[in-house]
Amino acid sequence: MKKINDFFKTSLLGGTVVILPVAILAFVFAWIFHFITGIIEPLTKMVLTRSQLPKITADILVIIIIVMGCFLVGILVKTKLGEIVFHTIENKILKTAPGYSLVKETVVHLLGKKDSTFSKVA
Repeated sequence: MKKINDFFKTSLLGGTVVILPVAILAFVFAWIFHFITGIIEPLTKMVLTRSQLPKITADILVIIIIVMGCFLVGILVKTKLGEIVFHTIENKILKTAPGYSLVKETVVHLLGKKDSTFSKVA
């Protein structure tokens, strides 16, 4: 009887160890997707009014368009002219916005592009 009891306990624990991380990961992905779709809702509504797509398809299409837009801006900024335009806009407009420098440094640090100001030993 003890072997059967131990078998059920270890099976239940083993199943929980396998299923729980997958369930948590699915929950986190669903939360992130709903968070992002809430932000892009105005763009999704524009797509829905101009097409007969289902809402989920419109959401995915808008996300793809945004990612492609980021990619194209990244390509543009890699050119000499794009770099000059970006630095001009950044220095004249963006750096005057409160908190822009802090947000930019944080994003650059999170993406691993350069060392943080506080990462070196004093």
